[in-house]
Amino acid sequence: MEIFGKYADFYDAYYAGKNYDAEVEFALKLASIHSIIPEHVLDIGCGTGGHVISFAKRGVKVHGFDLSEKMIGIARQKIVSSNVEGKADVSVGSAAAYRDGKTYELVVSMFAVMGYLITNEDFLGGIRTAQAHLRKDGLFIFDVWFGPAVLSKQPSTRVQEFTQEGKQVIRIVRPHLDIVKQIVTVQYDLMKYEGDHIIEIVNETHHMRYFFVQELKFFLEQAGLELISVHPFLVEGKEPTVDDWNISVVARKG
Repeated sequence: MEIFGKYADFYDAYYAGKNYDAEVEFALKLASIHSIIPEHVLDIGCGTGGHVISFAKRGVKVHGFDLSEKMIGIARQKIVSSNVEGKADVSVGSAAAYRDGKTYELVVSMFAVMGYLITNEDFLGGIRTAQAHLRKDGLFIFDVWFGPAVLSKQPSTRVQEFTQEGKQVIRIVRPHLDIVKQIVTVQYDLMKYEGDHIIEIVNETHHMRYFFVQELKFFLEQAGLELISVHPFLVEGKEPTVDDWNISVVARKG
């Protein structure tokens, strides 16, 4: 089954409240701390283009790519409707293998995209993709699930409701934690209603890896990148704790 296949149709409705602008501002702030004011950005795993569009609206030229053809199709439509075609474009590609022959001052991978690379080989491949597209002293900024927080808090079943095109959608999230493989397998079940009748059901299973800081440092070094700093997501200037499920990682190409 393709990840973010039919599920992609519900993605933007479910994350309608997600603050892409704040997340892009945070990435740019982290970059500026290390004297990077990017004119060109590569977005690994751009999804439906929320971060791509936010970068472009700030005058940054950005290219995003994602493995999901459906999400890239949605992103292309949003780029046109947002009037940022001159600054933003997207394509289909694999995080572990993508190459476009260009270099960027900043490479980002946001919303825990790197966690979908669950094998050592694929995760290292994703980091090497970033490294291959960075200019000297360029930065790779990405976020992942933080192992100590995942083990401390433990993922749990959640039932959430939202609306899409005026219709009610119920989203059930059933996670299973594998502490040996460092993977959370998440079963997503979505049911769309018209009145009391279910008119659509979508089921997808996602596998997410969580990480520890020394593990990240090792992987980055294998790809020729230096770990610079680790932060709680959207919080600069402090170290993560067991309460911080998501962490942002800053790495530099020497």
